[in-house]
Amino acid sequence: MTRAHALIALRILSLLGLSASAALAVEYRSLDPSFCGAESGCGALQRTDLAHLFGLGLTLPDLGLLGLATVFALSLTRRTAWAAVLALVGGAIALALLVAQTFVFGQFCWLCVVTDTTAVGAAIAGGLWLRKARALPAEREPLARWSWAGLGALALVAPPVWPLVKPVPPAPPELRSYYRSDKINVIEFADFQCPHCRRLHGRLKALLEPYGDRVHFVRLNMPLRSHPHARGAALAAICAETSGKADALADFLFSTVDLSKENITRKAVELGIERGTFERCLEAPETEARLERESRILRDIGFQGLPTTYVGDQRIVGAQSDEVFREALKTAASGASERGVPWWAYLAIVGLVTSALVRSGLQPDVPERERRRAAEAA
Repeated sequence: MTRAHALIALRILSLLGLSASAALAVEYRSLDPSFCGAESGCGALQRTDLAHLFGLGLTLPDLGLLGLATVFALSLTRRTAWAAVLALVGGAIALALLVAQTFVFGQFCWLCVVTDTTAVGAAIAGGLWLRKARALPAEREPLARWSWAGLGALALVAPPVWPLVKPVPPAPPELRSYYRSDKINVIEFADFQCPHCRRLHGRLKALLEPYGDRVHFVRLNMPLRSHPHARGAALAAICAETSGKADALADFLFSTVDLSKENITRKAVELGIERGTFERCLEAPETEARLERESRILRDIGFQGLPTTYVGDQRIVGAQSDEVFREALKTAASGASERGVPWWAYLAIVGLVTSALVRSGLQPDVPERERRRAAEAA
């Protein structure tokens, strides 16, 4: 391998790692995963302290992006030696992270593995470049610098663009049984003790109000174990349905700081629910079974966080902005399905852009250049 070959390998491997790091950065900042699931190895590692650099305000993908982008940028300048040295440092860190995934966490994130293995490869290429005393006289850049720069920009931009253009999959069959074909269907999974669910409750009611009877709203319960009063509140919400007081009791449950059984029962009676009937319902096995059935739906289709709201086919995780919900409601109200670009088409587009950048940036070798100069002189 010549020095030129080592430099090309360094750049290509840096680009691959840069793209994987950009995808990871998207995952860390998105409530709706686009490249891996919340229950995958990526999701498991994302929840570790190491992934967030022990609270330093940065994440591992941020570190990877910064390091690989710097290596690639320096490799396009006269500071190639600095790029090679930095690649060696990054390769050592990446190797340590691969060891940690294998022996410490026992979990593998495929994007992390791509980032780390390409960083190790870039380190090897950087080491080979440093070992070559000088470039051969005939060695020239195979691609123009602007072409390399374009490939670097593509590696950074392509991953964050994908979540914006990907198709919205249809709502899972487990939810379809709750849908009505002639309505705007809104299905919410919530926990009455969850602060994010509480914050969304009033906002969502206001956003649904203009649509009136066109909306078919269903709240399914997903009490978290970390919230000691959430399960009792969920059982109470179920028991209020038979009396037609579910919405009124839900308003109370989302607003009160006292979710004790006594306070909830007091409010239920105040709303006109017969005490004995309500208390028997709270203890009934059928109520427990229904609560478990509702919670299992979200676990089966992939729990990512609360609240989780389906507006038509669109899944919205968390108490996102009003604009997100407005757009989803507008799409569902129009009856238009959310269109997007299939993954294979997006990959084809990225491949075509990559090919165009490479083909247009190819530079002729030395003999070809000399022949052209001779022809021009003649």
